[in-house]
Amino acid sequence: MDAAVLAVPARAASELLGREAARLSRRALVMDVASTKRAVVETAARLGIERFVGAHPLAGSERAGWAASRLGLFAGVPVYLCAQGATDPAALSAAEAFWRALGGRPERIDATEHDGRLAWTSHPPQLTSTVLGPALAAGGTTRSQLGRGGRDVARLAGSDPELWTGIVMDNKALLAPAVGALENALHAMRTALEGGDRAALAAAFEGAARWAAVEG
Repeated sequence: MDAAVLAVPARAASELLGREAARLSRRALVMDVASTKRAVVETAARLGIERFVGAHPLAGSERAGWAASRLGLFAGVPVYLCAQGATDPAALSAAEAFWRALGGRPERIDATEHDGRLAWTSHPPQLTSTVLGPALAAGGTTRSQLGRGGRDVARLAGSDPELWTGIVMDNKALLAPAVGALENALHAMRTALEGGDRAALAAAFEGAARWAAVEG
């Protein structure tokens, strides 16, 4: 398959598309794999790259670079595919075949819907871990002192700072409500603790447990 995959952050992908538009337009399929999709899909549309499909395989972790690669990285993982109105249908079908061949489960989705969904499913866990690490450090706690559960929650604190700064800046408008929801929940927890409100604390834990028990 004559394909080009831009494995760079979203802003770099948009810049690369702009710089190499003439050459990339001759490819049968052009994809990126960044974590946000609106900007890069809009750039491809503006440049008239009709065989561009924005892809996002949900296979990342806090590790980065070649050392983080492994066999079966994409096996069984969802892969969001974002096209624009003028995208060549053959390119979209080729993108689906590409990711299926790697074991992924491709799903077509609008770029704005994608970024809105990730603003609630992917980015808040990262931000929670990001602020948790320094908060624990302020209390004199190191990662080695955490139990398994604590390490699970704090794991994403080790993510690449430059990469994630770009992701949240690119998605800041859609991410802000999710951050607000986290703030409200933490404020309510603190208020219940300071007031010794056992019922409110129990309700918080019960609500979380109900959420965790729901599949799908």
